[in-house]
Amino acid sequence: MNDGGAAFPRPGGIHSDKDTEQITPMQDGMTLRDWFAGQALVGLCSNPDYCPPDFGYTVSETAFEIADYMLERPNND
Repeated sequence: MNDGGAAFPRPGGIHSDKDTEQITPMQDGMTLRDWFAGQALVGLCSNPDYCPPDFGYTVSETAFEIADYMLERPNND
């Protein structure tokens, strides 16, 4: 499955101030698939009739189906 890679990676490195030096590891962040699913979930849940407070697994599953479609769809359509 294509997850789109890291959506918000942060490079690691050495950071220092006047008193200390810290090494920060690289952070991949969430995947592009997770980001797309989160955005789809916001849209789906903006309709209270579709996404009641106890929505459960079905709506989140739909959000990931939308994310997968977005990752598979060619950019020129």
